[in-house]
Amino acid sequence: MTLRLTWLGPMVALSCELIGLLSLALTRDVERPLFLVPLALGLFAWLGRFRLPDSVLIFLVAGCVLMGFFSAASAPTGTIMARSLIPAHALLWLARDEAAYRFWRLGLALVELALAAILSPEVYMFLLIFGFVALGSLSLSLGFLERNFRARDPERVGRPLRPAFVAAVLALSFVIFLSSLLIFPVLPRSKWSGGGATTVGFNEVVSFRDSINS
Repeated sequence: MTLRLTWLGPMVALSCELIGLLSLALTRDVERPLFLVPLALGLFAWLGRFRLPDSVLIFLVAGCVLMGFFSAASAPTGTIMARSLIPAHALLWLARDEAAYRFWRLGLALVELALAAILSPEVYMFLLIFGFVALGSLSLSLGFLERNFRARDPERVGRPLRPAFVAAVLALSFVIFLSSLLIFPVLPRSKWSGGGATTVGFNEVVSFRDSINS
């Protein structure tokens, strides 16, 4: 099969987006009906070829984020963020210039994956993160090539890609991912067990006991 930037770049980016949405779908803190929004808008954009102008799109995305926060004031923080991210992500599929907003969607998928890893720190999240890192590296590389070809030599955008290039990017991302794992043992982490251990990082529990005793 011939590899071309015109379809490989969007497909790899879409795969990263689906990983982000799938990771949130696997958590228990996000309502399942929310995922009907990206499904409906995705089918609508693909089958109906419907697109929105940039000004309307940005207005709807901003409104979607604000509505997600205001409509869930009593919900957990993770649920509030999910209610804002998922519809906003789906709206970006209606952009007229797919390439211009491709990395916006990729960034939202990364936030969704990070949020899902916090809400549900299960073993399968490691596999999803690994897949996102590999495909995300490839998506960024393809996007860089496409942008430079369109700016300097538009005729080269439609030319076939070498499979060796795709394999090299995936191999390099694999090495980077494995090397980054060496950092985690030395990072400070929260102590979830009892016993008065020092907690590093954000903690939602507010206590005045120490101040009163002192």
